[in-house]
Amino acid sequence: MKRLRLSVLFALIVGVASGVIAAESDSTWTAIVGGRFETLVSVEADSPGFRWNHVSRSPADHTRFMLDLRGGHSRFGKYYAKAAARWDDLERTEGSVDFRFEQGNYTWANAGSDGELMVSLYANERRYFTNSLGVRLLDDDAAAQFDDHYGLRVDYTSTTASIRGAMIGAVIDDGKNRRGLGLADASWGGNVPALGDMSGGVGLRYVSGDGTVDHTIFELTGAWLDRDGGGLFASFQQAAFGEGLSYPSGAFSFDELDLFRPGDWLPENSVVLVEAHTGGTKTRLGKFDAVHRYRATGQEYTDPISAVAPGEVRTQTGIYWNHDRYAVDGFVVFDEWRRKTAQLQTSQRLIVHGRASLRDGSEGVLRAVFEDNSDSGGDFGDESFLHASWGRHLRKLSTSVHVLAGRIDRGEFGSRFAAETRFNATASTSFYGRLVTDESKGSNDAVYIRIEFRPLDHVFASFGFGRSFIGDDPYVVEDPDIGMTGEADRVYTMTVRGDF
Repeated sequence: MKRLRLSVLFALIVGVASGVIAAESDSTWTAIVGGRFETLVSVEADSPGFRWNHVSRSPADHTRFMLDLRGGHSRFGKYYAKAAARWDDLERTEGSVDFRFEQGNYTWANAGSDGELMVSLYANERRYFTNSLGVRLLDDDAAAQFDDHYGLRVDYTSTTASIRGAMIGAVIDDGKNRRGLGLADASWGGNVPALGDMSGGVGLRYVSGDGTVDHTIFELTGAWLDRDGGGLFASFQQAAFGEGLSYPSGAFSFDELDLFRPGDWLPENSVVLVEAHTGGTKTRLGKFDAVHRYRATGQEYTDPISAVAPGEVRTQTGIYWNHDRYAVDGFVVFDEWRRKTAQLQTSQRLIVHGRASLRDGSEGVLRAVFEDNSDSGGDFGDESFLHASWGRHLRKLSTSVHVLAGRIDRGEFGSRFAAETRFNATASTSFYGRLVTDESKGSNDAVYIRIEFRPLDHVFASFGFGRSFIGDDPYVVEDPDIGMTGEADRVYTMTVRGDF
């Protein structure tokens, strides 16, 4: 019902605005209607008595019908709205399937000689990114978890004074709680002779709580960039709690001043981020670039819509290398995570990666991963392994082979092998196959085959065998889902999609 009210409200706003503006203007408005129908049917061989275990109205049925409307005017604004009916929710397994509003926006922009102003009224869209360097207001992945989120965003960018600003007012609803969000931030910058580009910023964030405790977060940012691409970035955020907008308290402990560990002397209700780039150093062996990132979260820092945990310290150091003459590159990254609770928890991970490409279209990759989770306080084992792969990519045929050996799957020693290939038989027909084997597990679950057809420009169909999510990691044999490849029934899938 809430989504229905939201869709009706949004449609009324767009309709009234369009009617008023159209009455005052002789210019042409555009309106484009598009749609998509897609069905993904999955059937599973269950037992001799009942071989096909499938219910059409089940969460495994991803049938979807979608319509979208877009249009507007370059002077008075543009709109977009999308609605769909789908069968993949548990509450819709019985009865009729509703056609519901999913997302939309109405955006107006005015660009002048001094700058550009943009105003957006949106619903269920990911419009929360800002120039914040520390803990974000709301990450894109986190926004998708809410049932509804809608609001108003205003952005201004100056072309003469290097000033940028943003204001966001939104409401997020997870089905149980509804919170209000508010953000205002501004940044400015310019070139300083002999020093390079420098910038700074301030921000204010407000998150309503459960009616008694609200959260206010202040942020200061600074950045410096030299002509070679190197730079230094810093962010300091401090939180306050109370009713309404509050000012944060918490003192600096300068008696413990350590420039390399600022989290030890900053207020306990703060988050500090420092990141440094070298910008690249050219040598006969190639170009080297180093990046160091440090983020520390105080014990009393709390953000109800952020995944950042209090007392968490994370350090990342990476060295990246590539050669201009030869098609080779690589990197070494060390990642350390610490958290102060009843006892100190630590986790360390080192990745060494190298890649070489040849003129015949082949490519070799060698990766070594060393991980120590012995003091993490969780149920994670140490993972240390060596991964080698070789592949060849041609216009119609692409193949690759992967071999991994070491301590994987909660620290148990073992090996894995994978092979995948894609063959484009014609301009409208292709074949994809993947085989993954594990030393301790084995079944048809590690085999995935898919045949794709595109008989028309706007029609797509595929037939598959196996579970597509096992081995779909970019590094294939490093996919954690491979640990699920125990005995399983055979699965067949069919997908049909049409766009109009």
